[in-house]
Amino acid sequence: MTTALTIQPPPIRTDWRRPVLLAYLVILIAFGGGAGWAAFAKLESAAIASGVVMSQSNKKTVQHLEGGIVREILVRDGDQVQEGQTLLRLDDTQARASLETTRSQQAIDRIREARLLAERDQTDRIVLPDSVTSRAHEPAIARAIQDEKGNLRERAVYLRSQTDVLNAKIVQTEQEVRALRNDADSTKQQLVTIDQELSGLRQLLAKQLVPVSRVAALERERIRLQGALDRAISDAKKGEQAIDETKLTIVQTQKQFLQQVSSDIIDVRKSLAELAEKENVAKDILSRVEVRAPRTGIVQSMKVFTIGAVLRPGDTMLEIAPTGDQLTVGIQISPADVDSVAEGLRAEVRFPTYHSRRVPIMLGQVRSVSYDRVTDPQNPQNSYFQGEVVVDAASVPAEIKDRLKPGMPADVIVTTGEQTPLDYFLGPLFDRVAHGMREK
Repeated sequence: MTTALTIQPPPIRTDWRRPVLLAYLVILIAFGGGAGWAAFAKLESAAIASGVVMSQSNKKTVQHLEGGIVREILVRDGDQVQEGQTLLRLDDTQARASLETTRSQQAIDRIREARLLAERDQTDRIVLPDSVTSRAHEPAIARAIQDEKGNLRERAVYLRSQTDVLNAKIVQTEQEVRALRNDADSTKQQLVTIDQELSGLRQLLAKQLVPVSRVAALERERIRLQGALDRAISDAKKGEQAIDETKLTIVQTQKQFLQQVSSDIIDVRKSLAELAEKENVAKDILSRVEVRAPRTGIVQSMKVFTIGAVLRPGDTMLEIAPTGDQLTVGIQISPADVDSVAEGLRAEVRFPTYHSRRVPIMLGQVRSVSYDRVTDPQNPQNSYFQGEVVVDAASVPAEIKDRLKPGMPADVIVTTGEQTPLDYFLGPLFDRVAHGMREK
């Protein structure tokens, strides 16, 4: 007897609450975790700005102060030059002639000064400085030396002749004074004799032994002799006074001569000081005959191409774009972002000229932000705040380091702080609600 086996299907569970609870739990965990992450996770916020590479020291315009005639051109556009390297040479004929003329005049004035010092020291020998003796072989200098030696002799002779004339006058006056003194002494002796004779005659006249006329005649003679004595004494005093005045004249003549010499020394030294300034100017002009690079860089915008070309004072000859400066990017910051961009903030720099996957992001730091907004002169509708970002040299790839040039475009992201994802999502909504609440 065969028994049939009957397979019973498993019983269907009718308890669905557990899976539903599990599903709710998964959803709750997912949304709760997402909300927690949105509320508490910190993401960096940033301001995006466009910019261009700029030179830290800007390009140098090479001009010439005095102008001149071009004699040599040693560089061309695109040449790399070092600071102090000669770029052009101008004709130096005029500058060199001006310097030589000034130096020759200096030598002549020093010869004159040496002659004046000899006169001041009352010596007959001129002591020349080394700067003059080294040029004594030059015709103009040799002639000036001989002229000043002649002046020294002639002026000494003239002063001596004036003194000799006055000394001769003194000798003559002294002789006249001695003669007057002798006459006065003789007259005094005659007066003594007449006085004695008059004394006796007056006694005889009292006794009427001599006539009155004889006494009167002798008295008249006494009066005449007294007058002659007085005149002799007076003339002798005048002569002595004249001698003193002549001696004073000699002293004054010598003093005036020395005063004039001292005044001439002051004048010649003033002239030498002015010539020294002119010499410095002439040397400065001569030094600019060779036009040198003011700094290391690349020659560009050449304006001089022809030997013999005439440059006017202040003409621009060329420009030098500096190299080796710290890489700086000038950025245009939107007025909406300027409140969060400040000096010292970290920045990321990209150059769209180069493929972004092959060139890594370069790091930098905000160095400055303009105080006020700037209006684009080519587009008055566009206004922005000007900023500068200094790129860290260590973050610049070697393959593009030497290829970065002023004027190249750059994209800059300035890290301004941190925000949660919730702030990103709800911030615009709150701003919109705030504006909407104020609308009429």
